[in-house]
Amino acid sequence: MRTPLTTRPRRVALALAACALLATGATACEPPLPPPVFTVDPDAAGADAAPGNGVCATAGDLCSLQAAVEEANALATRTTIEMTGGTVPDLELTVTGTIDVVAGDEAAQALFWTTWIVAEGAQLTVTDALLGRVEVDGTFLARRVIIGGAAAGPGEVEPIVEVGATGAALVSNAHVIATNAPFVTNAGVLSVHGVTVSPQADGADPIITTEAGGQTRLSATAVLGGPDGTDVCAGEAPTSYGYNL
Repeated sequence: MRTPLTTRPRRVALALAACALLATGATACEPPLPPPVFTVDPDAAGADAAPGNGVCATAGDLCSLQAAVEEANALATRTTIEMTGGTVPDLELTVTGTIDVVAGDEAAQALFWTTWIVAEGAQLTVTDALLGRVEVDGTFLARRVIIGGAAAGPGEVEPIVEVGATGAALVSNAHVIATNAPFVTNAGVLSVHGVTVSPQADGADPIITTEAGGQTRLSATAVLGGPDGTDVCAGEAPTSYGYNL
């Protein structure tokens, strides 16, 4: 049986496409590569020696938290950073990519003194960690964390979490220790679910401040309040989705 002339160009095109896939070693059904995982060496410090080469390594050939973040920022893909313990010194880290930080029990203390700045368009997800201060202009997701405010000493009033107008944050299944500093100032979108917020010290600002244009949503959350005369919420009223105390 002869092949109609009208079908021959299409068959030729399909054959050429198949040859191109074979030449590159790829197939249409091949799954994408898994996201890179950087495991932070305990007590390692310093910048990444060559951001963008896919390897987390300082000049001393160790993977520090700073090096892991810098390498992850340089990659155009989601990246996981695993904490294994040790002590991370005072750091201010800016996230410009998409980063998942996983700590766990042994590494929980490691992030306490770190300030995270999540840039617009970036995303930071933190699981099972003890956190210090977070500034959010992108997207911030935190679950099973303790948020402490280590960056706020006596007399300082910087919020532990500060959500900018372009920021969005979700904090779930967490405990916030709002001592000497308010929990959050929100000018963007903030959802808080299953969180307990402990009292503040005397004279601190309101625990939750929602600025004009901001949206704060609470569900299954207990805000224990502060001393007599301290307001729990200020600015725009939060939206309650129930089961709050």
